[in-house]
Amino acid sequence: MQVELLKVFVASPGDVSEEREVVREVIDDLNRSVAQEKGVTLQVVGWETDARPAFGGDPQSLVNAQIADMTHYDLFVGILWDRFGTVTPRAGSGTEEEFDRAVESHRRQQRPEIMFYFCQRPTTFQSPEQVAQKGKVLEFRSKLQKQGLTWDYRGVDEFRRLLNKHLSLWLRKLGSEPPQPPPERNPGRSGDTASTPKRRAADASSAPTKVLHVSDSGAWVLLNNAYYKSQEVAERNDGTVEVHIAPINAEEDAALRGLRPGASHRIEPVPYAYKNDGFIARILSAELRSVAGKSVWIVTLRSDRDVRANAGMELGNFNGVSADEIAARRARLILLNESSSGQGTLNDRMLESMISGLTSDLRVTEGAFPKLWATFKKRPQLFLPAARLWSVFLLKASGACDHVLELTLGPIDGGRLHVSFRGRRHRRYSNVEAAEIRIEGDCVLMD
Repeated sequence: MQVELLKVFVASPGDVSEEREVVREVIDDLNRSVAQEKGVTLQVVGWETDARPAFGGDPQSLVNAQIADMTHYDLFVGILWDRFGTVTPRAGSGTEEEFDRAVESHRRQQRPEIMFYFCQRPTTFQSPEQVAQKGKVLEFRSKLQKQGLTWDYRGVDEFRRLLNKHLSLWLRKLGSEPPQPPPERNPGRSGDTASTPKRRAADASSAPTKVLHVSDSGAWVLLNNAYYKSQEVAERNDGTVEVHIAPINAEEDAALRGLRPGASHRIEPVPYAYKNDGFIARILSAELRSVAGKSVWIVTLRSDRDVRANAGMELGNFNGVSADEIAARRARLILLNESSSGQGTLNDRMLESMISGLTSDLRVTEGAFPKLWATFKKRPQLFLPAARLWSVFLLKASGACDHVLELTLGPIDGGRLHVSFRGRRHRRYSNVEAAEIRIEGDCVLMD
């Protein structure tokens, strides 16, 4: 069974160090019980174990850069007692700033989930500064209770029991089906059709009727035939892209190892997408580094310029239809699954072939989402970022647009996915502005 890594960020001042240690102990226990049953592993991240000395900014900004990108986390655990913490240039304390970042990430992509705990253990204040700190905690607690559900506890033992209970409930809410790979066939090979994951037999009625939307795919990366959570993605000045991935199991490690170019075999071009960029990529190298027993694969790739993905779309007008209009129709096919019947005159069929990319190495013959939904329908929180990556890849690699400016997927309601897209084509003439494509509509995910 494939194991999914779920990352947990712990935010607090220094007066609850005992509770921070309890978080790690509880998660270690859950990794041997409930998490194992659900096919996931929880990883705790906190400043005391994962941050390092650095220079070039205020302390909290350096922590943010190193470990507090909340788009990488599945759960945020906040803990406060008497201290609120040190003021930062952006918030009342480091804990508040980390909480604000988690809230913003949750607003944009529905993760991480947020659990906040307040210790009610009695204490005696020795200075006005301590009283002021407690006042800030109480004010912050009052603000949070208007936005969501917080939890109080009176001692470390009670905190341990509550956290174990709440994390167990959270884990049991997760679907048991792990993420599945995107297209099994390689769109980089000449003559291949852009394909989506195989459909699994499942009752459409089991899908949730409505989930929220995403406008960012977070740390997820589409690489070859799998989705990975990246640790870092760097775009170099020479046009290469470097992707850092820590494999969560032997299956992922084997898949990444298989990307190594070698004398005995040639790696074919593979699909790649991250955030708003995507292309058919040539793997230049795949290197394994291990530090303190933790393995990280560093995959270096670049766009495969030899692939003629957008051939047939830049021929100028065809029967009164411009290249920009052909691109817009291809984008609607990808995002809304809109296509003609393929019947009609020879010119109609020729136009349909140009929209799908008959003469290119990447053919688009159907929408990006319906078959993908069949695989992910039990875990829509994974479907949305995966679907966004796959559609970004198709839009960019097929030449439908040069720049994805906005792409929001969701909500899913009644078997229909709402899509909002804005993209820009390349500028063909210096005296003519680049064309923009705007699409707003629903894609039917199931019959």
